[in-house]
Amino acid sequence: MDYIFVPNVELAIQFNQGFKTALVSSLEYIADELKDNPEFGIVLRTITSKIKKSTWIHPAVYGYYYELVFAAEAQAWDTFANTLQALQSLNIDLDIKPQDIEILDLFDSSLDSHRQLYLSHLNNESANQIDCDPLTKNQFQQFQELWQSSQESLIHFFPELLAEIQQLIRQLVLAVPSQSSGLHFHGASFFSLWGLLFLNPEPLTTQFDLLLTLAHEAGHSVLFGYSMNEPLLRNQDTELYESPLRQERRPMAGVYHATFVTARMHLLASRVLKTGWAESLGSSNTAVKETCQDLFHTFEEGLNTVKRFAQLTDSGASILARAESYMYQKK
Repeated sequence: MDYIFVPNVELAIQFNQGFKTALVSSLEYIADELKDNPEFGIVLRTITSKIKKSTWIHPAVYGYYYELVFAAEAQAWDTFANTLQALQSLNIDLDIKPQDIEILDLFDSSLDSHRQLYLSHLNNESANQIDCDPLTKNQFQQFQELWQSSQESLIHFFPELLAEIQQLIRQLVLAVPSQSSGLHFHGASFFSLWGLLFLNPEPLTTQFDLLLTLAHEAGHSVLFGYSMNEPLLRNQDTELYESPLRQERRPMAGVYHATFVTARMHLLASRVLKTGWAESLGSSNTAVKETCQDLFHTFEEGLNTVKRFAQLTDSGASILARAESYMYQKK
């Protein structure tokens, strides 16, 4: 496989197809193995048939798939039945145009049936329980305007990134941590919720803020795509290391991801400087230059940790080498 560091829409399309093909294949295998529960197999084949015909698979389908697998392995058939029912009630195919991204408040009524699935992923990512508040109407409208203007800007100075984002992200869920929780996050994405991006709109006051966050999260999705068929590293999740983007120590997978997405953020900031778009995005050349410098030092910190302690596969090493090559040619 040719590992590409810069945004590439053809690669994003391959990732989407790969996730769909793997999902269908696995669900068909599970259905065939349900010989002692044939009624489950019938329902599962009906759901799989709908997935095959879908253009944009709802991210919750992937989340429920993993719950089905865990329930089947544990022979927890009541849980399996409940998860199967949740899948049946879900609109498998997102009803959106090819280049559209569905934007929702976490408390939108359309998420009622699978909000807990989404929240469970957010809370598994955090060391503490994340409590969220609904957005005000004004907050939601302001974000929509920022999102629209940011997309229009990308068309002019970095269309490749926009095209990639429009393939990797199908649903964008806005989540604002409650003040009482004292927790903060900018965004989150998950292998097991392919196509979904969580964003906290509160710290995103300029187009540059939003685009930097999108470059970060798209970078995670690219790594998820690359790791679809082969792990990028072999370290155990119980091994914790200093991470360049987190205060708490993280598994090596988290450090590796942070290092790669930092380079992707640097790529975005460098393009802003090169094309003279800093002020149009609500920033300044001076501020963006400082961001580039900070990102370079962050990348170096993560790279040093990865090189010292990571047990990289051939894929993991090749992908990191592409990021490293970009960062040091820029320096």
